[in-house]
Amino acid sequence: MTYLFVGLAGIGGALLRFAIGAAFEPFVPPALFPAATLFCNWTGSFALGWMLGGGLARTSLSERARTAMATGFVGSYTTFSTFSAETVRFIDGGQGWLAVVYIVTSMWGGIALAWAGDRLAAARSDGGETA
Repeated sequence: MTYLFVGLAGIGGALLRFAIGAAFEPFVPPALFPAATLFCNWTGSFALGWMLGGGLARTSLSERARTAMATGFVGSYTTFSTFSAETVRFIDGGQGWLAVVYIVTSMWGGIALAWAGDRLAAARSDGGETA
C-alpha cells in the first residue's frame, strides 16, 4: 500500500512540476534560463528540509502518507536529471559561464533552502528557538 501512496503522490508532484514549467515559460523561456527547474528545485529543497527536519512528524499524517509526501511528491517535483541536462545544454551551446551560474545557484540555493526548512521545523518543535 505504501508503494501506491508514493506513486500517487509522485503523480501529483510531477503534475505540479509540469504546471510550474508551463506557467514560467511565457516569462522566462527555458532556452533563455531554466527558471522553472530552479524554482522547483529550490522550493522542493526547502520543503524536504522542513519535512525531514521534523515538520512532517508533527502532522497528523500517517507514516505511509509522510513517506508518500517526502519520497513521492517532493521526489517527482524536484528534478536533478533536468538540471543536469540543462547544464549540459548550456555547455554545448558555448554558454559555460551560464552553466556555472546555474550550477552555483542551484546547488548553494538548494542547500541553503534545505537548511532553512530544517531550521524552521526545528524552531517549531523546540518552542521557537533555533540552534
